[in-house]
Amino acid sequence: MQSPSSTEPAQDILDELIGVQIHFLTATPTFTLMTNGCDSWQMGEPAYRGKETVITRPIIEGTLNRIGQSWLELLDDTEAQVRRWGKACFARGPFPDDLDRLEPGSMPWIEAKEDAFHRAAQIEDPVQRTKVRDAAVLRFGVPEPTSQTLGFFGPR
Repeated sequence: MQSPSSTEPAQDILDELIGVQIHFLTATPTFTLMTNGCDSWQMGEPAYRGKETVITRPIIEGTLNRIGQSWLELLDDTEAQVRRWGKACFARGPFPDDLDRLEPGSMPWIEAKEDAFHRAAQIEDPVQRTKVRDAAVLRFGVPEPTSQTLGFFGPR
């Protein structure tokens, strides 16, 4: 009689996830959704904060490592995610309405910050421009400097 392999229980858990909606809480290259399985020609779709997807068999197959394990096995174990990556990275269901989809410091956040200050600068009315800029400062913090002066001031 053969003993069951160590990947069989994990595969059962993964099979139960087909059709389940998940969302991502962080932007990281660790999570790439291979929507057509592991075809070598396909790059996959990066998972970013706020991304929602429904798990399919090709997505599961694209998350398997060489020994048949998947990060999706940690879907319902926030503590294990924190132990592995230092934070909770994904969870069941849609992305919570009370969370900001932009993760501070991520490329989408940086682009949104630059866009907000650029839009404010395009407004001709100084009162309206100040209001829009103040709203951008509240959301993103002060803008990055756009120039730098290199020089030495002091005794020669």
